[in-house]
Amino acid sequence: MSRAPTAEQKRQARRAYNARYYQAHRAELLEAMRVYRASHRKELRAYDAARRVTPGRREQQRAAEARYAATPNGKGKRRAARSGPQRRDKDRATQQKWRATPKGRESQRAASARDLASAAGRERRNIIEARRRAKQRGAPVNDLTVLDWRAIQEEFGYRCAYCGCAGKMTKDHVWPLSRGGSHTRDNVAPACKNCNDSKGSKLLAEWLGLVAA
Repeated sequence: MSRAPTAEQKRQARRAYNARYYQAHRAELLEAMRVYRASHRKELRAYDAARRVTPGRREQQRAAEARYAATPNGKGKRRAARSGPQRRDKDRATQQKWRATPKGRESQRAASARDLASAAGRERRNIIEARRRAKQRGAPVNDLTVLDWRAIQEEFGYRCAYCGCAGKMTKDHVWPLSRGGSHTRDNVAPACKNCNDSKGSKLLAEWLGLVAA
């Protein structure tokens, strides 16, 4: 008599399925981007110039990460990551005690204000908010990080995976959350607002008209 799969086995199976589905359509997306760029080269160059998309964007991000790693907060996080579970638990308990004091609360508010004033801080808050929404919608796996999102955008050249336009990208779930998709790197693609709104909760094949919705 076979045992029913556990919750962890179900999550792993769903994640593997999402990865296979995304990999199966990645070639189509990259080919669509190549065709679009070839036919709209002049328009894309003009749009890039207007949006001031610089080729050194990746180096700027690395420099910003290096500056953050040199700050006391960045060094503290690095030390906590290198230490064992017991040390991390002790550090968290100490931080909670400090935050419970009036001086600690004031320091926390000031740090939050500085964090929100930076681009990296806003990006982290956006990722946290996206994970919160994914959890509310029942995503079986919910582990997309800031570095994952940057890597996804870099893979697609900081352009929409569907129409190839540049600009501000949104996170589109290739397999929609409402239909059991996960909030993971394998199931997220960069999309402009128009494409994301148009695709909605449809599967990629349904949105492209390959199968009936």
